[in-house]
Amino acid sequence: MKRAANYIRLILVLIVAVLIATAASCRGTANDDGAEKGPRAVMTAWKLEAESEEVILTLSGTLTSEEISGGTLTVKLSDNKGDIAAAEMELPAEPEEIRLSCPTLRIWGELYITAVYELEGKEYGRIDLEMFDKKPQLSRDSIKCVVNAMTDYEKARLVVGTTDQSMPGVSGVIASFEMYGIPSIAVNDGPAGVRYYYSVWYPSMMNLASSWDTDQIYKVGKAIGQESLAHNIDIVLGPGMNIQKNVLGGRNFEYFSEDPLVTALAASAYVRGLQSTGAGACPKHFCVNNQETYRGSVSSVVTERALRDIYLKAFEYVIKNASPMSLMSSYNCLNGVHTSVNKELLTGIVRGEFGFQNAVMSDWGAAGSVREKVNAQNDLSMPGSGDELTQFREALERGNVDIEALDQCVEHILNTIVLSPTFNGVKMNYEVDFETGSKLSRETAVDTMVLLKNDGSALPLKSGTEVAVFGNGSFNTLFGGAGSGSVNAKDPVNIMDGIDASSALSVYDKKYSIFNWCEAHSEKDPSKDVKVSKAYAEECVANADAAVIVISRNSEEGADNIAGEGGFLLNATEAEMVENVSAAFHNAGKKVIAVLNTGNPIEVLTWRDKVDAILWCGYPGERAGEAVADVLSGKVNPSGKTVISWPATYESTPASDYFPGKSQKAIYFEDIYVGYRYYTTFGVDTAYPFGYGLSYTNFTYSDFSVTDNGDGTYKLKLTVKNTGNKAGREVVEFYVSRPEGMLEMPAYELCGFAKTKSLKAGASQTVEITVTDDWLCAYDEENSRYIVPDGEYVFYAGSSSADLEFSANVTRSELVVTAETEKLCAPAKEFEHLSKSALLVFER
Repeated sequence: MKRAANYIRLILVLIVAVLIATAASCRGTANDDGAEKGPRAVMTAWKLEAESEEVILTLSGTLTSEEISGGTLTVKLSDNKGDIAAAEMELPAEPEEIRLSCPTLRIWGELYITAVYELEGKEYGRIDLEMFDKKPQLSRDSIKCVVNAMTDYEKARLVVGTTDQSMPGVSGVIASFEMYGIPSIAVNDGPAGVRYYYSVWYPSMMNLASSWDTDQIYKVGKAIGQESLAHNIDIVLGPGMNIQKNVLGGRNFEYFSEDPLVTALAASAYVRGLQSTGAGACPKHFCVNNQETYRGSVSSVVTERALRDIYLKAFEYVIKNASPMSLMSSYNCLNGVHTSVNKELLTGIVRGEFGFQNAVMSDWGAAGSVREKVNAQNDLSMPGSGDELTQFREALERGNVDIEALDQCVEHILNTIVLSPTFNGVKMNYEVDFETGSKLSRETAVDTMVLLKNDGSALPLKSGTEVAVFGNGSFNTLFGGAGSGSVNAKDPVNIMDGIDASSALSVYDKKYSIFNWCEAHSEKDPSKDVKVSKAYAEECVANADAAVIVISRNSEEGADNIAGEGGFLLNATEAEMVENVSAAFHNAGKKVIAVLNTGNPIEVLTWRDKVDAILWCGYPGERAGEAVADVLSGKVNPSGKTVISWPATYESTPASDYFPGKSQKAIYFEDIYVGYRYYTTFGVDTAYPFGYGLSYTNFTYSDFSVTDNGDGTYKLKLTVKNTGNKAGREVVEFYVSRPEGMLEMPAYELCGFAKTKSLKAGASQTVEITVTDDWLCAYDEENSRYIVPDGEYVFYAGSSSADLEFSANVTRSELVVTAETEKLCAPAKEFEHLSKSALLVFER
């Protein structure tokens, strides 16, 4: 009973501070998070021990302002019976022992220790601690005390993950220690919905980003956080944040974009939404995990500049602006060293530069021993095993473990635990609201779809249209990708059923469709695809008003897609289907619509002229069919835009010869020229550019302006007007061209975006963004620093990376160094990579 009362009191004291800290800080102690305003005393409790008749607190502190110097530190010891002892002193700048007498009969019970710094009767700082059975109890103020009290064997148990037989299906668990008040914390897969029993399946991360709607992404993150709590899970292993480096990447659907800014803002919205519920996020996979082939051993060979300007930038932004509860390292190597044991990466960059002080966990079964992970400050080895624990304890006995690093790892894990919903008494283990979640999934899905082609206003289809539906994906629709990003949805709706259930559309001969009960499309086995003969196409055209062809591609964890037929290209069966259906329906003057149910771009140039419209629906979640029907029928006007460039051919991509790498080494040949940075800089045509998407209405832009705020930031404004005849939303994109001289620069790069509200025909809206040095700086390898160069900057505004209608120039007279760094994670030797001036040929 005492134990229960202990937790209740602890929750009442801490819950407000913890909820604030979850959103505002990733640092380890509650009174060191920078959330409070004005002068204050920042105190740290280092040790809390008990001897026969004494409680010993080791404490230090600093003042944030001289205004409060000369105050008094009062330390009090009490229990449920009342005050026991007290001491007054000056605030010690260095850790100092404070001894408080306590009767032997009371020292074994629940003890409360408060340290308050006051000046003239006003409190400027406070910490609250608790002991039970002579052991410090975990709180935001007592983390270092608990670390110092734990034995090395107990610490070993904490840094090795475990399983909980009472929670089958959970990905992993952090061990509990009741004697210190440390509860067991559960983590589970779930970027697109919690992968545990039945959950709502939301659109993939790539879909979410394609909405360019951070408010909607926040809502989805919040819903997933709520479902995580419902399933009694503390931390969701997501979102995926790796850059979509190549169009064949097997997990591109789990990642947001080829662009760091889109990734940063989308991921931040997701993390903030999820953690607003009290649950935790775990962004992954840190870092340069851009392929699935050889993912456990491949070394991503990348220059320092590309690493920092492209692949680390979004992670840094999310850590500093969304304060995720944890972070997951990746399977691969970075320039020859596995990320899970890479001290320069995890200690030097993540801790030293990004300031992240919460738990970093390994991907499941990642390379490296527990000792190596601990030494690199990869705090938690997941999923953990008895053998790993035994080996690590043996290493401890032999003196082969850096104890200081072990203590730091334990502290990071405790920093995460005190933020967790289980520790803070957040309501968990309740019924999932499937109805509300499913509605949100559908509402979000339509916001993410991208209209790639719409000749002759083929879409939207008129109310009452009966469509003939073709393609394996019409019945075997892919709601999301396979692997850890999949979800067990209760009642998913495929495209065929969704269209037929629409109040505006219906499916011809649905009961006897040749695609009923077909298998999913297979990259390697074209026999899985149902053939469409000319005769069947003619039969359908005689009875249907329009054709919808669904082309699907499965993407999955553990395998990359292929460049050939059935993958990036249509296979012969699919090409014949497009040919026969298009010929039959066009001969009858009827429209043909292609719906792309894919997690990656595919080749379209060889067949897109045979169809009237193309809609990319991606992996839209469990209400896929209904959402597709909403867009086809015009119930919703599509407003999504591409977040990855659609190449004309696979060979025209910047690193087609280097993906997925040879001999387990992947050369990042394109360097900083990832995606649109390559196509726009080198003048290479695409099928559809980055940031591209059509609407059922038209928009015009006007009054573009750039204002220098005088503090290194710029305000960009532009007015959007709906000049069509249907309500709709528009995404405005802003790009910047930076001066060259010290560093080579891409032609231009995204520096911001804004999505309008729904504008009625004739309505206007002025959108505004602020551009900061975060998105103007570039990494100067030679001098190990981030700089904003001096010279002329050109800001652009437009509807895509290939359609920049407006521009405005500003000049910066001085070079600004935004951060200085150490030379970390650099390749062992220079290698051949892409440059504007020439191919730089080095020893490979």
